[in-house]
Amino acid sequence: LSAFGPKGTGQRNDGINIGTALGTSVRAAAAGEGVYAGNQVPGFGNLVLLKHPGGWVTAYAHLDKLIVKNRD
Repeated sequence: LSAFGPKGTGQRNDGINIGTALGTSVRAAAAGEGVYAGNQVPGFGNLVLLKHPGGWVTAYAHLDKLIVKNRD
């Protein structure tokens, strides 16, 4: 839906936005530890944050539902 980088309107996307059919499973980009799973971060809806070796964090936002918990 949207690529990484500047958007030309003074905004930028620090990730990529991928659309899919409702109910499609989302898989992690790599193994990691769940450091957040919830809906308390404004603008992200249901959100999962995974911390990976080397300090990388991936975010999975606007999820239909959460089936993981912190520390998964």
